[in-house]
Order: sequence, then C-alpha cells, then structure tokens
Amino acid sequence: MGVLLATFGAGYIQGPPELHYDISEWLTILCALMFAGHIIATDVVTKRVSPLGVTFTSISLSTLMCILLFNIFLVFDIGNVDIIGLLRDTDFLYPLLLSSIFGTIGALGLVNYFQKYLDPVRAAILYALEPVWATLLAITFDMTEFSFWLILGGSSLLIGNLVAELGNQSDSE
Repeated sequence: MGVLLATFGAGYIQGPPELHYDISEWLTILCALMFAGHIIATDVVTKRVSPLGVTFTSISLSTLMCILLFNIFLVFDIGNVDIIGLLRDTDFLYPLLLSSIFGTIGALGLVNYFQKYLDPVRAAILYALEPVWATLLAITFDMTEFSFWLILGGSSLLIGNLVAELGNQSDSE
C-alpha cells in the first residue's frame, strides 16, 4: 500500500500525468527500471565491499566515460555545443562544480554508505520523496506555484512512506 501511495504521489505532484506512451514515457519507464536495478545492485554490493570504495569506483567510471564522450564530441565536432566555452563560463562552471561535489560525491557517498542498512523496497520509497523536495525547491525559487496537486501528490508520497515504514515495524513485532 505504501509503494502504491508513493507511486501515485510521485505521478500527481505536478498535476495529472499526461500519458501518451511516446518516447519520453518509455524512456521514463526505462529510467525507473534502471533505478530499480541500481537500488538492488547497491544493496548487494555495499553489503559486500566498502561503500566508499563503491562511490569512488562509480565516480571514476563516470568520469572516464565523460572524458571519452568529451573527446568524441571534440574530434567529430558533434552538435553545436561549445564545450570549452561552457567550461570557461562561470555561470555554467560554478553550478557544475557544486552539483558535482555536493550532488554527486557527497550525496552518492551518503546513499552508498547508508543504503546497506535499508532493504531495497524501503530505499526505493525514500528515493520517491525526491519530487517533493524538488517541487518545494522550485516553489522557493519561483519556478512553480503551490497548488492542490502539490498537496495531493506530496501528501500521498509522505503517507506512502509512513505506511511502508509503520507496516514494516508492525510486521517485525
């Protein structure tokens, strides 16, 4: 029940979902499946090896792949993006560095460290709260407005998390 409420809340936090099953919807479904696989893999791996080692390996592999893609873009002149110009622009570079340091190294390190103490279903439900925080941040920066849908979706997400958490506690007693 908690998973269903959290899923409903995530879907309706910005209003009724408009499903057409175009490429964007299929990519979202693929992304959800990839995240589910990531949560399960993180659960297994962080219980066997050091979570900080997992974080370092993940970031190192991502960095190497980005360097590879960067070189491919430079060599084959793919797209009309001036990557070197972007890296010199402080309006681009500062948010990039902040999100890289705090959003990637910090957040991924914490997720990998603490997820070994959670089962995958509980971790997935906690991750489902991300749209609530993103929407509240968007409201703070005047990027969206407070609405009925925020209350409905956010409440469903929070109640879903509580149901899942309290249901686990009553099952273990």
